[in-house]
Amino acid sequence: MAKDRYDPVEYWEGLLSTDFTIAGVAHPYLPRSFNGAMYRAMERSVRQALSRRGLEPPLASVRVLDVGSGVGLWLAFWQRLGVSRLNGLDLTETATRRLSEGFPDVEVTQADIGSGEAPELGRFDVISVVNVLLHLTDDAAFATALRNLGALLAPGGMLIVIDPVVVARSWRPPAPEANSKARKLSEWRTALADAHLRLERVSPVTVILDSPADARFRRSFDLRQSLWQLICRVVYRRETLGAIVGATLYRIDTVLVRLSRTGPSSKCLVITTE
Repeated sequence: MAKDRYDPVEYWEGLLSTDFTIAGVAHPYLPRSFNGAMYRAMERSVRQALSRRGLEPPLASVRVLDVGSGVGLWLAFWQRLGVSRLNGLDLTETATRRLSEGFPDVEVTQADIGSGEAPELGRFDVISVVNVLLHLTDDAAFATALRNLGALLAPGGMLIVIDPVVVARSWRPPAPEANSKARKLSEWRTALADAHLRLERVSPVTVILDSPADARFRRSFDLRQSLWQLICRVVYRRETLGAIVGATLYRIDTVLVRLSRTGPSSKCLVITTE
C-alpha cells in the first residue's frame, strides 16, 4: 500500500524526465495546443492581478520569484514582462538543470518549498505559485510552504497563487494516493493567518477550460464534470482540433469569467503580508 502513495519528488522527477513540455505539467492526455489555451487563461488572471496593483509592463523595478517553475512557462512569462530580477525554484533536479540551461539569466534553485526553512534568496516584490500548492497533499507541508513563502515576500509584496480552491463544496472524494488536494477556502484562511499572511482577493481563473473543483450543488458539479469529460474526449491528443477548440473556448471563457464571482475551477488568490 505504501508504494501506491504519492511521493512528490519521485512523481515529478519521473514525469519531467520523460516529458519536459507543457503537457508534463498540465494535462498529459490533452494536446499541447489545448493546454496552451488553459495557460493563456492563467496568464490573463495574473496580468489582471498585477494591473489591479498598478503594475503594468515593463516591470523594470519588480523582483519576482516563481515557485514550482517546472518547464519554465512562468519564467518566460515574467521575462516578457521585463522584470528587474527573476528567480526560479523547483523541487526536482531535472527542472533545475534544464531551466538553468534554458534560462541562463535566471537563478534557478532546487528546493522543497514545503520542507524545512525558506531558501536564502532574499525578498521579492511578487511571488508566483501556479498549480503547485495543490500538489502538497500533506497538510503540514502545505502550512510550511505558506510560512516559507511569507518569509520570501517583501513587505508590501504580492503572492499570486493559482489553485483549485474549494469556495462552495467539493463533490470529489479524496484518494490517499492522489497527487493533488483541493483545499477549502476556510482552510486557506486559517493557514494564511498562521503564516502571518492576508488573503486580499479571490477571483476565477477559468470556468470551462479546466476540470471543475467545486460547486454549490451536486447536479451542477456533475453537469460541469460531464462537459469537461466531453471536451477531453473530443480533443484527446489531437493537436489541430485542440488548437481550434481551445481558442474557441478561451473566447467564451473570457466572457464567463467576467460574469462569475469565483468560478467552478481554479482560482487566483492574491495574498499579501499582514
